[in-house]
Amino acid sequence: MAGRKRNLNPSRKVDPMIPAESYACLKFLADNMNRYGSNPNEVARYMILREIDDLTRAGVIPKELPR
Repeated sequence: MAGRKRNLNPSRKVDPMIPAESYACLKFLADNMNRYGSNPNEVARYMILREIDDLTRAGVIPKELPR
């Protein structure tokens, strides 16, 4: 039985609450620009990970954090 490959990176679930206007922006991006994701949750995940990467490169977040 073929399926998705197991994600080898440990992950944790986060369930943030955002203002309705921000959700509308995420939905707009999902509906009109598939580059960021196909639904608001994927777009939010992309944006969060991108910002964390930018902050790490800028030195705001240390490259090595305890897990």
